[in-house]
Amino acid sequence: MNMAALKILARISPFLALAAIGVSAGWWATSKHYEAEISGLKREHAEQRASIAEQWQAAEQRARRAERERQQQATLAEQRYQEIEDAREKTEALRRSLDDQSLRLRVLAQRPVSCGGIEQPGAGGVVDDTIEIELPAAVARRILSIGEAADQTAIKLRACQDFVRIVSGG
Repeated sequence: MNMAALKILARISPFLALAAIGVSAGWWATSKHYEAEISGLKREHAEQRASIAEQWQAAEQRARRAERERQQQATLAEQRYQEIEDAREKTEALRRSLDDQSLRLRVLAQRPVSCGGIEQPGAGGVVDDTIEIELPAAVARRILSIGEAADQTAIKLRACQDFVRIVSGG
């Protein structure tokens, strides 16, 4: 190297040193800025992952609960359906027995005084004797139908109560 080049280098070396220090300081400040930003992003990402994991677990719990409810409802629906079928078969058997007259429907009634009943003193027309009355087959079938409808309604009511109990978690 020649002398002139060394003189120029000696003159600009403080500037080069300052420039190097400035670049280094800038680099260091920028790296600290990005480190802080990356750290913040990592923290946000971790929080989001935790939130997503919690939401996922809650969704899985809801899905398990819904599946359990569906299974309980299916089981109870099958039970109630079987109860309705059993009641229907029982009613049909009674209906057949009424039709072939192997079974007759009879009721106990009190005979009013006007029809020969015995009046009790101070009872205000209440009688002591009862009679057994055989109902006509049509009336017996009608009573049987009313009883069948009542049985089915009671079973359906229990099914509704079961459904509410399952859905409400009780």
